[in-house]
Amino acid sequence: MIWIRRFLALILVLFFVPSLLLTVLALRANDTVLEPEFWIEELQKADVYNFAYDDVLPLVLDDALAQSTAIGPVDLTSLKDKIADAAREILPPEWLQEQAETVLRTVPPYLLGDIPSFELTVVVKDRVETIFDVVVETIGDDETFVPLYDEIVVAAAEAVVPTLSGLPFPLPISATEMGGYVKRIAPVDWLQVRVNEAVAAVKPYAVGDVDTFTVTVPLSDRVVVVAEVLKEILGKADTYDFLVDEALTPLIGANLGTGGITLVPGVELSNADITSALRRV
Repeated sequence: MIWIRRFLALILVLFFVPSLLLTVLALRANDTVLEPEFWIEELQKADVYNFAYDDVLPLVLDDALAQSTAIGPVDLTSLKDKIADAAREILPPEWLQEQAETVLRTVPPYLLGDIPSFELTVVVKDRVETIFDVVVETIGDDETFVPLYDEIVVAAAEAVVPTLSGLPFPLPISATEMGGYVKRIAPVDWLQVRVNEAVAAVKPYAVGDVDTFTVTVPLSDRVVVVAEVLKEILGKADTYDFLVDEALTPLIGANLGTGGITLVPGVELSNADITSALRRV
């Protein structure tokens, strides 16, 4: 998503701008500007790390969400504050400050020729764990997850319904009806549990604690609901009549011929009797 790319670009700026400043100033600066503590103190005075979240990130999100709404089906603008809070929790200002100050303390000796090379190590395991924690927290927050769920269902229904016209039989379903069917098959509370289970299964793999993971989605309790939904859909007059006339009647004729079927001596069902019975099902 575009807002993720822009937020990551913002983080990279916080990491590499100090290095760029030091590189440029190394050609013309005195001992003061090449002192890491000088820049560390200046950045702290400017409160640049909180500024990134309090002033820059909201502007980035406004632009990114406006664009995503224009090109995508799901409107996330109502979740702007939640997204900003999640970003701050995943990469807090204190963590950004620690990484930036590590850069500032590592690069100057290299620029001054005191060391032939340098190495920067960013430990992200705890940040990845926090991402999963934030996801779990978001899923459990009905004020966030339920509106998002509704948006996704509506968008999916509106995308699927136009494709139904390509079916060989009529299926008169509106987007509202389709959304209702989806919510019956995969209700929000059921989905919350399944997503939480998936997150719990993937998290150890994502942080490197295990080499594989398995996600199991139990569907046995959904089978009955799916059958009920299919019965309602196929029970629509136009659809069911079409299936009887164009699919079942020819199939009956192909298998039984024109003579129907004898149940017991003296009791016969003609093809018309069978077709009539099917219409009453």
